[in-house]
Amino acid sequence: MAVDVESFETTVWFCSPDRRGTLVNAETTAPHEKRNGTIHGGARQKLSAGDIVRIPANVPHQLVLDGAPEFTYFVIKIKAY
Repeated sequence: MAVDVESFETTVWFCSPDRRGTLVNAETTAPHEKRNGTIHGGARQKLSAGDIVRIPANVPHQLVLDGAPEFTYFVIKIKAY
């Protein structure tokens, strides 16, 4: 892929996950939402300030601080139904 610089626009990339894990032993905590349990077969992705992450519906995900005392972020949820 070529190097790219835009002077007057922001670029947003939506990257497809290489591997989608399976959520095991989760509990339903709200309609259409499961939490807890563990992810089997997933992949880790390091995040840094300014990163944007798109998590499609039905993709298990978890934020792991990996030794950091805190991580500040905001979430926008868009209904897929």
